[in-house]
Amino acid sequence: MKRPDATHISGFTLIEIMIAIILFLGTFLAFNRIIAGIAVKGADQEKMADAMNLASGILEKAMTASFSDLEARGNSWTQTEDGCRTTGQRKVMTGSSGRDDIPYFLLEVVCPYQGTAPGHIAVSGVIPYPHIRVVSVTLPPGTTATASTSTEEVVSLDVNVEVRSTLLIFYNIAMVSQGAEPTDLLFTSAFVNGSSRGLTTGTPIMTQPSINNVVTAPVAKGSHRIDVRWRKEKPTGTVELRKATMNVLIVEANS
Repeated sequence: MKRPDATHISGFTLIEIMIAIILFLGTFLAFNRIIAGIAVKGADQEKMADAMNLASGILEKAMTASFSDLEARGNSWTQTEDGCRTTGQRKVMTGSSGRDDIPYFLLEVVCPYQGTAPGHIAVSGVIPYPHIRVVSVTLPPGTTATASTSTEEVVSLDVNVEVRSTLLIFYNIAMVSQGAEPTDLLFTSAFVNGSSRGLTTGTPIMTQPSINNVVTAPVAKGSHRIDVRWRKEKPTGTVELRKATMNVLIVEANS
Protein backbone atom coordinates (compact mmCIF):
# COMPACT_ATOMS: atom_id res chain seq x y z
CA MET A 1 0.00 0.00 0.00
CA LYS A 2 1.39 3.38 -0.98
CA ARG A 3 2.04 5.78 1.90
CA PRO A 4 0.57 9.29 1.55
CA ASP A 5 2.81 12.14 0.59
CA ALA A 6 3.85 14.09 3.71
CA THR A 7 3.38 17.37 1.90
CA HIS A 8 -0.39 16.74 1.78
CA ILE A 9 -0.89 16.05 5.51
CA SER A 10 -3.10 18.82 7.11
CA GLY A 11 -2.56 20.04 10.71
CA PHE A 12 -1.35 22.95 12.93
CA THR A 13 2.20 23.98 13.40
CA LEU A 14 3.55 24.91 16.82
CA ILE A 15 3.61 28.58 15.86
CA GLU A 16 -0.05 28.52 14.86
CA ILE A 17 -0.98 26.85 18.14
CA MET A 18 0.95 29.46 20.15
CA ILE A 19 -0.69 32.32 18.24
CA ALA A 20 -4.12 30.81 18.90
CA ILE A 21 -3.35 30.49 22.61
CA ILE A 22 -2.18 34.12 22.77
CA LEU A 23 -5.32 35.32 20.99
CA PHE A 24 -7.50 33.28 23.34
CA LEU A 25 -5.76 34.61 26.42
CA GLY A 26 -6.04 38.19 25.16
CA THR A 27 -9.74 37.78 24.49
CA PHE A 28 -10.28 36.12 27.88
CA LEU A 29 -8.47 38.91 29.75
CA ALA A 30 -10.36 41.61 27.84
CA PHE A 31 -13.64 39.88 28.63
CA ASN A 32 -12.71 39.73 32.31
CA ARG A 33 -11.91 43.44 32.29
CA ILE A 34 -15.29 44.19 30.72
CA ILE A 35 -17.07 42.09 33.34
CA ALA A 36 -15.09 43.77 36.13
CA GLY A 37 -15.86 47.21 34.69
CA ILE A 38 -19.56 46.42 34.53
CA ALA A 39 -19.48 45.25 38.15
CA VAL A 40 -17.69 48.44 39.31
CA LYS A 41 -20.06 50.63 37.31
CA GLY A 42 -23.04 48.80 38.77
CA ALA A 43 -21.70 49.32 42.31
CA ASP A 44 -21.19 53.05 41.61
CA GLN A 45 -24.71 53.39 40.25
CA GLU A 46 -26.11 51.65 43.31
CA LYS A 47 -24.30 54.08 45.61
CA MET A 48 -25.51 57.01 43.51
CA ALA A 49 -29.07 55.70 43.74
CA ASP A 50 -28.77 55.37 47.53
CA ALA A 51 -27.50 58.96 47.76
CA MET A 52 -30.33 60.17 45.50
CA ASN A 53 -32.96 58.43 47.64
CA LEU A 54 -31.48 59.94 50.80
CA ALA A 55 -31.28 63.45 49.30
CA SER A 56 -34.83 63.24 47.94
CA GLY A 57 -36.18 62.16 51.34
CA ILE A 58 -34.45 65.02 53.15
CA LEU A 59 -35.66 67.55 50.57
CA GLU A 60 -39.22 66.24 50.77
CA LYS A 61 -39.13 66.75 54.53
CA ALA A 62 -37.67 70.26 54.18
CA MET A 63 -40.35 71.21 51.63
CA THR A 64 -43.09 70.72 54.23
CA ALA A 65 -41.99 73.97 55.93
CA SER A 66 -43.97 77.12 55.20
CA PHE A 67 -42.45 80.31 53.83
CA SER A 68 -42.81 82.00 57.22
CA ASP A 69 -41.14 79.02 58.96
CA LEU A 70 -38.13 79.36 56.67
CA GLU A 71 -38.12 83.14 56.98
CA ALA A 72 -37.94 82.81 60.76
CA ARG A 73 -34.63 80.95 60.34
CA GLY A 74 -33.06 83.83 58.42
CA ASN A 75 -32.27 84.72 54.83
CA SER A 76 -29.52 82.10 54.57
CA TRP A 77 -28.94 78.99 56.67
CA THR A 78 -27.34 75.54 56.58
CA GLN A 79 -28.01 72.32 58.47
CA THR A 80 -26.56 68.80 58.36
CA GLU A 81 -28.56 65.57 58.52
CA ASP A 82 -27.39 61.99 57.87
CA GLY A 83 -24.15 63.30 56.39
CA CYS A 84 -26.03 65.52 53.91
CA ARG A 85 -25.99 69.31 53.82
CA THR A 86 -29.23 71.27 53.44
CA THR A 87 -29.09 74.98 52.62
CA GLY A 88 -31.87 77.55 52.43
CA GLN A 89 -31.52 80.91 50.70
CA ARG A 90 -34.06 83.69 50.39
CA LYS A 91 -34.14 84.99 46.84
CA VAL A 92 -36.31 87.38 44.85
CA MET A 93 -37.93 86.98 41.46
CA THR A 94 -37.92 90.40 39.83
CA GLY A 95 -41.39 91.66 38.98
CA SER A 96 -42.33 92.95 35.54
CA SER A 97 -45.09 95.09 34.03
CA GLY A 98 -45.73 96.95 37.28
CA ARG A 99 -45.70 93.85 39.50
CA ASP A 100 -43.86 93.77 42.82
CA ASP A 101 -40.84 91.52 43.27
CA ILE A 102 -41.84 88.12 44.65
CA PRO A 103 -39.60 86.48 47.26
CA TYR A 104 -39.02 82.73 47.49
CA PHE A 105 -36.76 80.27 49.30
CA LEU A 106 -34.41 78.00 47.36
CA LEU A 107 -33.70 74.75 49.22
CA GLU A 108 -30.81 72.49 48.18
CA VAL A 109 -29.73 69.13 49.61
CA VAL A 110 -26.27 67.71 48.80
CA CYS A 111 -25.45 64.09 49.72
CA PRO A 112 -21.96 62.63 49.13
CA TYR A 113 -21.22 59.04 48.10
CA GLN A 114 -17.99 57.05 47.77
CA GLY A 115 -17.63 55.07 44.53
CA THR A 116 -14.48 54.45 42.51
CA ALA A 117 -14.10 58.20 42.98
CA PRO A 118 -15.83 60.52 45.47
CA GLY A 119 -19.05 62.08 44.17
CA HIS A 120 -22.20 63.80 45.34
CA ILE A 121 -25.88 64.12 44.47
CA ALA A 122 -27.64 67.50 44.65
CA VAL A 123 -31.40 68.09 44.56
CA SER A 124 -33.27 71.37 45.02
CA GLY A 125 -36.76 72.79 45.45
CA VAL A 126 -38.52 76.14 45.78
CA ILE A 127 -40.90 77.42 48.48
CA PRO A 128 -42.66 80.48 46.99
CA TYR A 129 -44.17 83.41 48.86
CA PRO A 130 -47.70 82.23 49.70
CA HIS A 131 -50.49 83.35 47.40
CA ILE A 132 -52.91 83.03 50.34
CA ARG A 133 -52.15 82.99 54.06
CA VAL A 134 -53.93 83.64 57.33
CA VAL A 135 -52.81 85.52 60.43
CA SER A 136 -54.86 85.59 63.62
CA VAL A 137 -55.08 87.13 67.05
CA THR A 138 -57.28 86.26 70.02
CA LEU A 139 -57.30 88.34 73.16
CA PRO A 140 -56.09 86.20 76.06
CA PRO A 141 -58.51 85.17 78.83
CA GLY A 142 -58.96 87.84 81.44
CA THR A 143 -58.64 90.75 79.02
CA THR A 144 -61.19 93.40 79.95
CA ALA A 145 -62.53 96.39 78.09
CA THR A 146 -65.61 98.53 78.56
CA ALA A 147 -67.29 100.30 75.69
CA SER A 148 -68.00 104.01 75.98
CA THR A 149 -69.42 106.70 73.74
CA SER A 150 -65.88 107.35 72.47
CA THR A 151 -64.34 105.20 69.71
CA GLU A 152 -61.78 102.86 71.29
CA GLU A 153 -59.63 99.99 70.10
CA VAL A 154 -60.75 96.47 70.99
CA VAL A 155 -58.29 94.17 69.22
CA SER A 156 -55.38 94.73 66.82
CA LEU A 157 -52.60 93.01 64.95
CA ASP A 158 -49.71 93.89 62.62
CA VAL A 159 -49.15 92.19 59.27
CA ASN A 160 -46.35 92.45 56.72
CA VAL A 161 -46.93 91.71 53.05
CA GLU A 162 -44.17 91.33 50.45
CA VAL A 163 -46.43 92.16 47.50
CA ARG A 164 -49.61 94.18 47.09
CA SER A 165 -52.46 92.21 48.57
CA THR A 166 -56.11 92.19 49.51
CA LEU A 167 -56.95 91.77 53.19
CA LEU A 168 -60.15 90.04 54.24
CA ILE A 169 -60.60 90.99 57.88
CA PHE A 170 -62.89 88.72 59.90
CA TYR A 171 -63.58 89.79 63.46
CA ASN A 172 -65.74 88.50 66.27
CA ILE A 173 -66.56 90.37 69.47
CA ALA A 174 -68.44 88.64 72.27
CA MET A 175 -69.84 90.92 74.96
CA VAL A 176 -72.00 91.13 78.06
CA SER A 177 -74.17 94.10 78.90
CA GLN A 178 -76.18 95.52 81.79
CA GLY A 179 -78.61 98.41 81.99
CA ALA A 180 -78.74 99.06 78.25
CA GLU A 181 -81.96 99.45 76.34
CA PRO A 182 -82.75 96.66 73.83
CA THR A 183 -82.59 99.14 70.99
CA ASP A 184 -79.30 100.75 72.03
CA LEU A 185 -76.61 100.17 69.41
CA LEU A 186 -72.95 99.20 69.63
CA PHE A 187 -70.95 100.49 66.67
CA THR A 188 -67.91 98.59 65.39
CA SER A 189 -65.51 99.30 62.55
CA ALA A 190 -62.18 98.04 61.19
CA PHE A 191 -59.18 100.29 60.60
CA VAL A 192 -56.05 99.76 58.52
CA ASN A 193 -53.13 102.07 59.31
CA GLY A 194 -55.52 104.37 61.17
CA SER A 195 -58.03 104.72 58.33
CA SER A 196 -61.52 103.27 58.56
CA ARG A 197 -62.20 100.50 56.05
CA GLY A 198 -65.67 99.38 55.11
CA LEU A 199 -68.87 100.41 56.81
CA THR A 200 -69.35 101.09 60.49
CA THR A 201 -71.97 98.63 61.67
CA GLY A 202 -74.49 99.26 64.41
CA THR A 203 -75.69 96.21 66.35
CA PRO A 204 -78.46 96.17 69.00
CA ILE A 205 -76.71 95.48 72.29
CA MET A 206 -79.35 93.32 73.96
CA THR A 207 -80.29 91.19 70.95
CA GLN A 208 -76.80 90.26 69.78
CA PRO A 209 -74.37 88.81 72.35
CA SER A 210 -71.65 88.63 69.70
CA ILE A 211 -70.77 90.66 66.61
CA ASN A 212 -69.30 89.13 63.45
CA ASN A 213 -68.15 91.20 60.50
CA VAL A 214 -66.00 90.91 57.38
CA VAL A 215 -64.14 93.85 55.85
CA THR A 216 -62.08 93.93 52.64
CA ALA A 217 -59.07 96.23 52.26
CA PRO A 218 -56.49 96.43 49.44
CA VAL A 219 -52.97 97.23 50.70
CA ALA A 220 -49.57 97.91 49.17
CA LYS A 221 -46.34 96.07 49.92
CA GLY A 222 -45.13 96.74 53.46
CA SER A 223 -46.21 96.63 57.10
CA HIS A 224 -49.79 97.39 58.10
CA ARG A 225 -51.59 97.74 61.42
CA ILE A 226 -55.15 96.44 61.60
CA ASP A 227 -57.44 97.19 64.50
CA VAL A 228 -61.12 96.90 65.36
CA ARG A 229 -62.77 99.69 67.36
CA TRP A 230 -66.11 100.02 69.09
CA ARG A 231 -68.34 102.72 70.51
CA LYS A 232 -71.66 102.83 72.39
CA GLU A 233 -74.53 104.82 70.98
CA LYS A 234 -75.77 106.02 74.39
CA PRO A 235 -74.07 106.51 77.76
CA THR A 236 -76.65 104.44 79.65
CA GLY A 237 -75.80 100.87 80.62
CA THR A 238 -72.50 99.02 80.43
CA VAL A 239 -71.01 96.82 77.73
CA GLU A 240 -68.00 94.69 78.61
CA LEU A 241 -65.80 92.56 76.42
CA ARG A 242 -65.93 88.81 76.95
CA LYS A 243 -63.83 87.67 74.00
CA ALA A 244 -62.40 89.12 70.77
CA THR A 245 -60.86 87.35 67.79
CA MET A 246 -59.56 88.68 64.49
CA ASN A 247 -58.53 86.56 61.50
CA VAL A 248 -56.97 88.20 58.46
CA LEU A 249 -56.92 86.34 55.16
CA ILE A 250 -54.15 87.80 52.98
CA VAL A 251 -54.58 87.21 49.25
CA GLU A 252 -51.88 88.24 46.79
CA ALA A 253 -53.17 90.85 44.33
CA ASN A 254 -49.94 91.44 42.44
CA SER A 255 -51.37 92.69 39.15
